[in-house]
Amino acid sequence: MCKVNVPMTKMRKATLIFTLFTITMGCGSPDDTVSAKAPQPNQPLSLETPTPAGPAERDTDPRVVLKINGDPITMGEINTMAYAVLHQSGLSPYSPEGQKALLSIRPNILNTLLSLRLLKQGAKKLKVKMDPSLVEKHIEAVKSRYSSEKEFLRSLEKEGMTLEAYRNNVTDEIIVQTVKDRIMGEGVVEPTDEEVEEFYNAHLKDFKKPEMIHLCLLMIGYPENPAMEQKSEAFSIINRLYFRILAGENFEELATTYSTGPNKEKGGDLGYKPREYVQKYLENAPEYQLAAGNVTPVLETPTGYVLLYPKEIVPKKDVSLEQASQEIRGILKDRQKARNLQRWLNSQTESAKMEVVDPDLYKLVSVSQ
Repeated sequence: MCKVNVPMTKMRKATLIFTLFTITMGCGSPDDTVSAKAPQPNQPLSLETPTPAGPAERDTDPRVVLKINGDPITMGEINTMAYAVLHQSGLSPYSPEGQKALLSIRPNILNTLLSLRLLKQGAKKLKVKMDPSLVEKHIEAVKSRYSSEKEFLRSLEKEGMTLEAYRNNVTDEIIVQTVKDRIMGEGVVEPTDEEVEEFYNAHLKDFKKPEMIHLCLLMIGYPENPAMEQKSEAFSIINRLYFRILAGENFEELATTYSTGPNKEKGGDLGYKPREYVQKYLENAPEYQLAAGNVTPVLETPTGYVLLYPKEIVPKKDVSLEQASQEIRGILKDRQKARNLQRWLNSQTESAKMEVVDPDLYKLVSVSQ
């Protein structure tokens, strides 16, 4: 088998960027012993490899693609994570769409696995000690959600895992989580009032929004300067549709079939509109109460008769600086943590030794196609 030494710095910059999206932020205990952030039974760590739909999607291909500081990454690991990501997106890895997606996501999967390896290797450098009892406590907590231990083991078997493999996964997750927390929490300081206010003003649109209405429209149009017969026929059609909607028929399905207005192929969906946009249609319908799911009566416009259907009403948002302050402080702290992680991964990447064991496989999984 051919072996080629490749400087780690040649890995694409997307490695660390993708990892930052994959790894959620959090700050653990500064103590050397793993204790504060063991994964909760109903709250798995974001660094956990996505669970495949079953053993058929757990690849055991033992071929080593590359080694990072002597730690191998196999084709099976890459494919297993990729299959799980596809499954979560509703794609089968064996469908044409899944196969195409597989080629494009493998590089990100490889980059994530490399970063996870660096974090795991960081446990020794940071002198993180592992408390085995935490692993057993976690496993026992998970077992308690099943009717019996036999049922728990059967569940693992369905996923193509042994208890020992599951224990190893939990161990790795706790170690990686603790290392990550230590790195990200290093030197995080409380944002100043000036920084909070600057962020608020820069993102004002996120804190102050008008009321918006998700609106659908069904129109039966008529020509400019219509004859009385044309208006009468249009009114007769839309009036019948109105009573069909009141009787329980689906507004969007009827709009797709009968409407002559905009976006009829999408059920007349106009997207989100401010209340003022809707209100101009309602000048001659004073008794109508605007509410989600409440279709309007027939409304006359210069180009035709319409029915409006508010699918959703998003309330006005007007959050003051004082109200938003706590949330903004959390965001700014998270940014500090992300920068800490980015710097650490950069430094580890620069000094790491990456050995490509199989150049053909490496090309397959490292280049988006």
